[in-house]
Amino acid sequence: MVVPYMPTIIHEETNPIVMSALASITSPHRVTFADIPKILVNKYLWPLWIKRAIIFNDFGKDKLALTGSIDFVASLRRPRATLATTIWGIEYPFLHGPNLHLVGTIIPHEIKTNNGTVADATTDTVVEWIEQDDRGVILISLGSATRLPSKQLESLVTALIEISQEHNIRILWKLPKDQHDELLSFVPHHLQPSTFCILAWFPNILSALANSKVVLNINHAGSNSFHEGLYFGKPQLLLPYWTDCYGITDRAVDAGVGLTVKDTRGFGMSEVKQQLVRLLTDDSFQRSAAFWGAKLRRAGGAERSAAILQEVLRDLEMEQEYNITNAGEAMVTIVEDPAYLIWLVWVMQTLFIILGWKILMALCSLAIRTTKLVIRRMRPTVVNSSKKAKMI
Repeated sequence: MVVPYMPTIIHEETNPIVMSALASITSPHRVTFADIPKILVNKYLWPLWIKRAIIFNDFGKDKLALTGSIDFVASLRRPRATLATTIWGIEYPFLHGPNLHLVGTIIPHEIKTNNGTVADATTDTVVEWIEQDDRGVILISLGSATRLPSKQLESLVTALIEISQEHNIRILWKLPKDQHDELLSFVPHHLQPSTFCILAWFPNILSALANSKVVLNINHAGSNSFHEGLYFGKPQLLLPYWTDCYGITDRAVDAGVGLTVKDTRGFGMSEVKQQLVRLLTDDSFQRSAAFWGAKLRRAGGAERSAAILQEVLRDLEMEQEYNITNAGEAMVTIVEDPAYLIWLVWVMQTLFIILGWKILMALCSLAIRTTKLVIRRMRPTVVNSSKKAKMI
């Protein structure tokens, strides 16, 4: 099984609370007291609804073909080999079974390079645009599903315009066609398309990322986008909008290869510009990105994945030869709680939540009644004092 996301997601229940990857609230290195309620909700309450769906609706058993398993996340830990397209150092260390392999970014052979050159890139119109000018390029790709609010889009474009003029940089933006008119309304005509190039489609975005003139990548922190940019040693400004993108952003910041904004749905122009200036002028980001890019390339990618697959096939052949039927389970199955215990925990947690909610409501009701009683008892005293004051 290949997982194109951080593997902590499928090992969450066997790891500490602060490693809650499903929540992706914050880096485990920067957890504050205010983060704890969010982490607890995402680690313990969110899985309740998944378990409930599996127990009572057979969700997962039928729809995900995870036969006999009450916990579909646990089932994802049981393949003979799980290939994660990242590396240790970007991914946080955590407890896992021997079937997990971190193989780095899987890149097609014709794109692989460590010096920015790409085979047969001359036919790529995007690469031609990059090569036609000596200025560096900021490449932006926020994913096909991302829709920046108009205010944030204007803030980002305005910051990029100032950066392009102050740092002699061009902007290459991959953006769905239906958003072009709004974006271009913020860009002066004299900057189009020599400085701002907006395209709905790239022949091959990897060819663009591999080009040495691309000095910075702005993306939504999707796992593929992040790892592809890092593979080619590009520092990144990350604008996450959903699910595991927040966790990937934390990992990028911790590794020193990128920066982000405080709130992707509420950032302003000055904050974006400040982060872009740091990424362009502080060479530590370039050095870190180059280092981790080299580590990703050295991890093996497609070649190592193929070697692992061959090893699994050889194991299967041996098991067939010796008529062994349980070797696979013995090699990859982590000791986990039995189904009845998971069901019992779900029931207890649900009852605890209901009881806790009722207690909270009772306390609130008691506080309201007490407050009203105190106010009623104080009111005659206030009225009498007013009457005495008038008589005087």
